[in-house]
Amino acid sequence: MKLIHAGDSCIILKLSDELSPAANDLVLEISTALSEGGPRGIVEISPAYSSIGVYYDPTIIEPKEVEEWIKASQTRKKPATSIRRDLYRIPVDYSDAYGPDLQEVAKETNLTAEEVVKLHTRTRYRVYMLGFMPGFLYLGDVPAPIRVPRLKKPRVRVPPGSVGLAKEQTGIYGIESPGGWKIIGRTPIRLLDTAKSPPTPFKTGDLVEFFPISSEEFSRLDGISVEQTKIG
Repeated sequence: MKLIHAGDSCIILKLSDELSPAANDLVLEISTALSEGGPRGIVEISPAYSSIGVYYDPTIIEPKEVEEWIKASQTRKKPATSIRRDLYRIPVDYSDAYGPDLQEVAKETNLTAEEVVKLHTRTRYRVYMLGFMPGFLYLGDVPAPIRVPRLKKPRVRVPPGSVGLAKEQTGIYGIESPGGWKIIGRTPIRLLDTAKSPPTPFKTGDLVEFFPISSEEFSRLDGISVEQTKIG
């Protein structure tokens, strides 16, 4: 465990140098403990792959107090297996209209497009973190046969709901933004709603499954809330 000061209002708790389910489980355990209550002046707890950002108001609480509180969280954490994880089943249209890179991925992996889709949809993915844009989901781990690098030249615009691949990760774009992931499909589900707090229900540790839909089904489901895809 290493504490890193990132400016005058954030301390990063680095838990591991590796990106793995075990490291992310530890993130889940400690971030859950931190989120259950803290001293006045704590602003936000932001879990990532193998680290946690703790944001605070330096006019209210001293950095040393924040450090001590973070260290004390080790004694309050619960096993990751006891922490609630929601499961979402996300529909995806994998047609060429919404998956402009699917054929390229198939060519790179010596598979057919249908085989790529089959492999992508047979896995239950973990939500490792949310970032780099609002609502973007970092999911893993992608089956080895369909792990491909990012685009050599990122796109200026990637539509919201686009589902992409980048090595061992798959992800969903929450809003329109630039991006370099290889896009193999798009979901009609509205992942982000800025009128709500929080604007997305996803959290670190949640689970995601994808299933293919037709273009007709895409039109019928277009814009429905992500809460409607939650199982249980």
